[in-house]
Amino acid sequence: MKHAILIMLLSFSVFNNTEPPVIEKVWEISEGLDFPESAVYDKETNVLYVSNYKRFVRNGSSYSDCSISKVDLNGQIVNKDWIPNLSSPTGLFLKDGLLYIVERFGIAIYDTENDTMKARHRIRHDFLINDIALDNENNIYITEAGNNTLYRIKENNVTSWIQTDSIGDANGISFIDDKLYIGVNEDGFLKSIDTKTKEISYVCHLGEGNIDGIKKRGNQLLVSLYEKGMRLIDENGEIIEFANTTSTGLHCADFEYIPHKDMIIVPSLFDNTLTAYKFKD
Repeated sequence: MKHAILIMLLSFSVFNNTEPPVIEKVWEISEGLDFPESAVYDKETNVLYVSNYKRFVRNGSSYSDCSISKVDLNGQIVNKDWIPNLSSPTGLFLKDGLLYIVERFGIAIYDTENDTMKARHRIRHDFLINDIALDNENNIYITEAGNNTLYRIKENNVTSWIQTDSIGDANGISFIDDKLYIGVNEDGFLKSIDTKTKEISYVCHLGEGNIDGIKKRGNQLLVSLYEKGMRLIDENGEIIEFANTTSTGLHCADFEYIPHKDMIIVPSLFDNTLTAYKFKD
């Protein structure tokens, strides 16, 4: 069912001339993971959880031979296959001791405190379900790359919550300051969605590329473009380019930001690395 969606234009931001932030590499893991796609930080245990996408399922991989790894903040793999038997996991979200994992058939919910799989939800979809976020009421939102649908799971009920070309080929999603932020690859815009009204607003235009990770850093947004590196969006919606990886061929997938360390953790997916960077004063 298609919904009537109100679209609001906030700004068509351009890249500004502000001095970009400087980051320095702290460590890098180049062996031991299987195409890391997403990372989240658990402040209770001081470790990272990393999804091992491993390979395209259409290329013949098993639907249950992938895993989530535990990695410490010194760049050491604590447990490669901490959560096994997953199907090419991508986006991760951690809340209240529960790790929400996007798989090829839907999502898995893992109890990190008791080391048990709590639930799985099947999502019938056409293309590639990709990233995940939760709002303040624990509603779960899942993007679908290659399609125009945003799924929601509310009280264990899976629905196609929004279907509109305004979110065509969406990837990254994050719930920040009472709004969903979503990267729309089809038109290159970062957009926000009011979860009460479903009103969609433009935040800024990032251009061609795969908008993968979205995090908050103070009053700014950090955004990764898979093929191009990192962008910082200030409170005025202006874009500051840094960590440009276009010339190096390296990639930035669904990263994590750790506020108290001012550190970003960047999985590179098919470059098969996980790298930690710290902002310099």
